[in-house]
Amino acid sequence: MLCKLGIDFLAFSGHKILGPTGTGALVTKKELLEKIEPLNIGGGTVVDSWYDHYKYEEIPKRFEAGLQDYSGIIGLGEAINYLKKVGFDYVEKNDLRLNKIITEELARKVELIGPEDHRLRPSIFSFNIKGFSSHDVAGILNSSRNICIRSGAHCVHSWFNKHGLKGSARVSLYLYNNEDDVKIFIEEIKKLIK
Repeated sequence: MLCKLGIDFLAFSGHKILGPTGTGALVTKKELLEKIEPLNIGGGTVVDSWYDHYKYEEIPKRFEAGLQDYSGIIGLGEAINYLKKVGFDYVEKNDLRLNKIITEELARKVELIGPEDHRLRPSIFSFNIKGFSSHDVAGILNSSRNICIRSGAHCVHSWFNKHGLKGSARVSLYLYNNEDDVKIFIEEIKKLIK
């Protein structure tokens, strides 16, 4: 899979796909893992150890020190199974469809962060409204209609600093969102703009 994608490492967070927080995965080629020293050495990572050296377990065991988060791993597996049943195609099409509606209604009324083409930011609509901080927008939406969005620098302060922005309000669409959710969000944003 990695060769087809032309990448060396693929990492993802479990909570982004309905899994438990603190879970995720790193996928890479075995030959690259053989070049990496484990961050931690402990139970399960070595075959044997002496005071001055140790012998590693085979890959991937050498990277899995200590007690694993078995409940989290099981939860992540179930989240993946659930998404397979729902269908990744459905999730993608739903995200794109809803983002298209938001983009068509709001892209020219707010300061859109990112490309205007919704297909280039499938489930994300990041924006600012003149006269409001991103935190104010999030707080108002939460108070007025129980709409939960993220606000701030979204863990990429350097990008926002480079572009002279204090942050953005961000809608993250997912399989549980529908057109009614989007219509309510658009109505509330238009009220703020007025």
